Amino acid sequence: MYAKCGALSCARALFDQVDSKDLILWNVMIACYGNHGHGKAALSLFLKMRETNLKPDHATFASLLSALGHSGLVKEGKYLFDAMVNEYEIQPSEKHYACMVDLLARAGKVEEACQLIETMNTKPGLAIWVALLSGCHNNGKLLIGEIAAKKILESNPEDLGIYALVSNFFSLARKWDEVAVLRTIMKMTGMRKVPGCSVVEVNGKHEAFLMEDKNHHQYLDIVLILNSLDHQIKAIKYVLDPITFAA
Repeated sequence: MYAKCGALSCARALFDQVDSKDLILWNVMIACYGNHGHGKAALSLFLKMRETNLKPDHATFASLLSALGHSGLVKEGKYLFDAMVNEYEIQPSEKHYACMVDLLARAGKVEEACQLIETMNTKPGLAIWVALLSGCHNNGKLLIGEIAAKKILESNPEDLGIYALVSNFFSLARKWDEVAVLRTIMKMTGMRKVPGCSVVEVNGKHEAFLMEDKNHHQYLDIVLILNSLDHQIKAIKYVLDPITFAA
């Protein structure tokens, strides 16, 4: 709960208070660091876990590799992927491969990511190609990116975000015909982004608010209060402290 709210220090304090930590608890804490982009902290925690003689499992390495990828720790990720296979004798699943492809592609090493894909014993799934395409898009690797984009379209994804990624890549590559085809497909199939939703509890009752939704029975009252708060903030010339907000 603390980690989902970004309160990693509180989550770590609770973690440290547990005397007898099982593998699940270690995995959860490693994943928490990874989800918030703290790859070095996740790696440090993994090394401490090894000192307890607990044997990491598939979930441990999936969380750890994801954390290292989001932090750009390529060397460490490659070392631990090899250790997973050779030292711990864990056969990598598609999720592990996807994490490694993402790690390499994020760092611009898309050619190395392709070589890794070729070593897979099973047919690469959608997650693999999406990770590769994302890296190609961010690093301007058009030739390999086009291969990944075609593989993605062959799988007929139903996720609007994936179509948007492919469309953005084709725009980057100036392949306007492909962009037009994708937009037509999205329109004909009725694909649309699921609106954001927030739920708050007031006096034991849950209230749901959708993005751009004006159907709440107290909508006008809420708008009046928000406008009033906005004027008050501007009146005192309040400047948001980014450090406080991030905490």
